Amino acid sequence: MKRVAVLTFHRANNYGALLQAHALSHVINRLGANGEVLDYRPCAMETFYHSFIPRVKRVKSFLLLLLYRIFRDAKTRRRFAEFRRDMMRVSAQVYRSLSELKMANELYDVFIVGSDQVWNPEIVKTFGEDSDLAYLLDFVQDAGKKKSYAASIGVSVLNDQTGALYRDKLSDFSTISVREHNAAELLAPLLNRQVRTVCDPVLLMSAEEWAEFERPYKLPNNDYILVYSVGGGRELLPYAGQLAAQERCAVYTIQPPIVGTASYCQKQRLTGVGPAEFIWLIHHARAVVTSSFHGSAFSLLFQKELHVRQESRLKQNHRNSRFDSLFKYFCVTDVHCGAKEGSGDDFIVILPEGQKRSVFECNRSAALDFLRFMIQ
Repeated sequence: MKRVAVLTFHRANNYGALLQAHALSHVINRLGANGEVLDYRPCAMETFYHSFIPRVKRVKSFLLLLLYRIFRDAKTRRRFAEFRRDMMRVSAQVYRSLSELKMANELYDVFIVGSDQVWNPEIVKTFGEDSDLAYLLDFVQDAGKKKSYAASIGVSVLNDQTGALYRDKLSDFSTISVREHNAAELLAPLLNRQVRTVCDPVLLMSAEEWAEFERPYKLPNNDYILVYSVGGGRELLPYAGQLAAQERCAVYTIQPPIVGTASYCQKQRLTGVGPAEFIWLIHHARAVVTSSFHGSAFSLLFQKELHVRQESRLKQNHRNSRFDSLFKYFCVTDVHCGAKEGSGDDFIVILPEGQKRSVFECNRSAALDFLRFMIQ
């Protein structure tokens, strides 16, 4: 079997980041290869997600965040660690630098970078003393082994310096695929080659497959609307509250372990929600209110009534491009409603019957065939 290494943000304590990493390595193994996630732990990522002491300047914010991590956040962090340990195939070797990653060249036949925003220059620093070129596979010696699956750039424009770097580092990849259609349009002329667009790895697994990895979460009321936002859901609560009043059901909110600001705490917030519980909560919700890409992806996969908060369509940016590509994979129809006057925000409502599942299954099948081709 081909030995396949996946390089992505598997150490991020973020539901979408962790679950897409799990999905990609899981599907690679299901397709007949021997795949695992490289346990790459760059200093910037470890400090951001795994440093217990908050890195904020204001004393009040520091104390609030520290108390939150001690009393409300610790169990959630343990759940993430348990999922990595028990559910994911991660390399035995830990790598902490580009030079250490070079040791992996003899261990694998294929290196796949992606998905998530591994090529976003605003997330991964590409210049300066602390630059990190690992996600451009700069450590891989054999260009034939370099491939990407559903990599996301996350920005709509690359400046001249970054464009030149990407042209240099990505030109020798044997296969390149990205997640967003605008990323393909950005890279294809830059590299003077075809750039394939494929769906996010979480969509490579069916709802039934994901249900095998979920873990039940005990709730006071099993008839509920789920609110999910990386920032805690404060901006979504008024809308979700109105929706719950109409449907006469409960509202619960979840978020990943916080990294930079104290959470907006309210009685509806659920604690101790790891990746397995996250899947279960979406699977069993009456509806999902979110501003998250992966929250939306799982909701569509489980055919839930989905309410997505986005920036105004008049402000086209990388956030909208992520959702636009996601909706295209499902061939969904969208309805604008609930915009707060003067806020510049709107909610897009997608009902289960608003999807064309046959189109989605064709897109998933094509992506699986493409991934199979990559690891042959």
